[in-house]
Amino acid sequence: MNYTKLEKKHYTLHLIETNKFKTVSVRINFRNEIKEEMITERELLAGILSISSNKYPKRKDFVLRKEELYQLGCGFSSYQSGNVLVFSGNLTFIHEKYTEQGMNKASLEFFLDTLMYPHVFDDAFDTETFMLEKRNYLEFLEGKNDNPNRYASWRLDTLRGRGTPLSFDQSGDSSVLKSVDERKLYEVYKNMLKKDTVDVFVIGSITKEEIEPLLDTYLDPCCNPKKELNHFLPYPKGEPVTVEEESDFKQSKLKMSYFVENMTAFERNYVLRVYNFLLGGSSDSLLFQNVREKNSLCYDVHSSSAPLYDMITISAGIESKDYEKTVSLIKEGVEKMRKGDFSEEELEKVKLNYQTSYEEIVDSESSILGLYESCAYLGYDSLEDRIKGIASVTKEMVRSLAERVVIDATYLLKGSDMDA
Repeated sequence: MNYTKLEKKHYTLHLIETNKFKTVSVRINFRNEIKEEMITERELLAGILSISSNKYPKRKDFVLRKEELYQLGCGFSSYQSGNVLVFSGNLTFIHEKYTEQGMNKASLEFFLDTLMYPHVFDDAFDTETFMLEKRNYLEFLEGKNDNPNRYASWRLDTLRGRGTPLSFDQSGDSSVLKSVDERKLYEVYKNMLKKDTVDVFVIGSITKEEIEPLLDTYLDPCCNPKKELNHFLPYPKGEPVTVEEESDFKQSKLKMSYFVENMTAFERNYVLRVYNFLLGGSSDSLLFQNVREKNSLCYDVHSSSAPLYDMITISAGIESKDYEKTVSLIKEGVEKMRKGDFSEEELEKVKLNYQTSYEEIVDSESSILGLYESCAYLGYDSLEDRIKGIASVTKEMVRSLAERVVIDATYLLKGSDMDA
């Protein structure tokens, strides 16, 4: 693979040339510092851009054109990345050497037309398209709390986030959605083009000469201030808090939040991942074996790490009568990690799993794009250095990190399962 980075006036191009795949993938990211209302507005915008354009205003015609372009994949999404909100457009198409001459340009033009020339009339999004997507999104938001795990995760974030972007509901806010009309959303869209930093990631058998002129033409309206954006959000630690809430759900959901003090970049990128996998990242992990298998106290239990926030989340589906015992065993597991109560054999197995997963990145265009995104936005290492980095993690490194793992919040969504 040959990587080229070009700093253009309106965007930065990251081009990964390779003959390994029959397809070409393009990802265009608009990034800016996050504000809470942006989550809802841009999620709605992503939905609208995914179903129509000025050239193909009817959904039926939009879908038909994608089929004519050999089942081209094209869609938009928005997601939070620490302190930053990323609005992302993604395109995948079959290279014209496997279809017919001219399909590369036609596919790229369809995607860029969809992004830069949406279905707009009189400085407002088309009312019919707008209302359809708004109704669908509102229906989702009004039903999101029907999922106990999603609700419990959101409640934990409100507790530990303490008003920072960590506390924002990443699925959106129905009150914000109701305040948005066609004209306001078009202003949101124009502001995004004008104020966001733009990156274009391209992978496949395609040259700079093929794609650069198209990008220059279509992305000309973007101002691209190229601000330095720091995605990392240090954990907003405070006094530990415990909250229990009643619910109508049958199963209870337990969420526990830990943060890690004073991590180095190496620890954040490698040691934290190994620590988390040993603690609760697989069916062989300490928590799974002790809490679920040996004591049968939960339906599931696992931990996940979030390096952007220096935090670890432990989740379990339990019967609420087992709440105190489960919490006690989880804390016992964290203490065992602090004492280094795991074997070198277990450590090597985890490291091997990570090395294998890193090596498999090169088998997927999407994974390779994600790799280069993380290098550009988060300062992560190259693939070769990641493999070396994970291999160099020692038991003492994991134990040292474990000494700085501190509990911050415990949340129980209490189901109706237990009081019988």
